[in-house]
Amino acid sequence: MSPSFPGTIFAYGVTSSGKTHTMHGDQRSPGIIPLAVKDAFSIIQETPNREFLLRVSYLEIYNEVVNDLLNPAGQNLRIREDAQGTFVEGIKEEVVLSPAHALSLIAAGEEHRHVGSTNFNLLSSRSHTIFTLTIESSSCGESGEGEAVNLSQLNLIDLAGSESSKAETTGIRRKEGSYINKSLLTLGTVRPLKH
Repeated sequence: MSPSFPGTIFAYGVTSSGKTHTMHGDQRSPGIIPLAVKDAFSIIQETPNREFLLRVSYLEIYNEVVNDLLNPAGQNLRIREDAQGTFVEGIKEEVVLSPAHALSLIAAGEEHRHVGSTNFNLLSSRSHTIFTLTIESSSCGESGEGEAVNLSQLNLIDLAGSESSKAETTGIRRKEGSYINKSLLTLGTVRPLKH
């Protein structure tokens, strides 16, 4: 993560193509999220002349509703915009002190994620998730007084898989699939900004 620059990584593909495994991994082969968390803490260890604060949030978008995975009471949250940019109103951000702490929060959040059985996957993700790692840093001691705080933000997004409407026969799975496909189609219309 570079100071003051945001970053976003999407895992995109059809159902059962390995998106969630790519993002989360397992004990033997960590995914992008645990590797990013580990790298963030490595940067902190290698930069003793700066003070750091790391925060994480974890949300899902299920049937076009934003839910906070770190706070089960945080359901149907609103997306807002102000002079600093776009944000989710009321999202819980946890300060993390170690990679293990961050990974335990992710594991707890996964317990609240919407999953369901489909014809292709017994534990299919029925929502998109966004894990956000925010790093604030400033110079240590008196030399850093009055210096601006650097802010870096990394969004790690696990998109639900695109699906065929014919693949699901139950009403709830068909409805979920419709929302998933609609949101993926909308994402496909977003054009990158030219710098």
